[in-house]
Amino acid sequence: MLSIHRIALIGALLLMAGCETKTTVSGTVTYNGEPVQKGYMSFAPSGGKGQSFAAPIVDGQYSVAEAAPGQMTAVATGSREIDHYASSADAYASGGGDRAHTTADADYIAADAEGNSQQVEIKPGAQVFDLAITGPPAPK
Repeated sequence: MLSIHRIALIGALLLMAGCETKTTVSGTVTYNGEPVQKGYMSFAPSGGKGQSFAAPIVDGQYSVAEAAPGQMTAVATGSREIDHYASSADAYASGGGDRAHTTADADYIAADAEGNSQQVEIKPGAQVFDLAITGPPAPK
């Protein structure tokens, strides 16, 4: 006959077996040697099954506190503010002084850029994963 302690231990082990271990993943993301100022680092399960996760990239750094272990595809995206003139007349009239323009975010890192969309294994325990991506010049 099982004692109450053994039943409790078996129950705890079954609960733990059903819980997924979480880990921390952090790192740096560069594009053409420069830190990505703003964007997202995302991880999607390579086989399509499992939990995806993502974190913002700020000044070239990202950190995910509760990442799911497994084989993942890691993809960085970046956006940068670029100047848009309200009209071509505004562009000519600015003459380099106080420009009449608006700013908008523009995505500039392609998923298929060299060094992006890497296969990586996320393991239990904290780990560092850096991406050094190269591609066409980012918009100014």
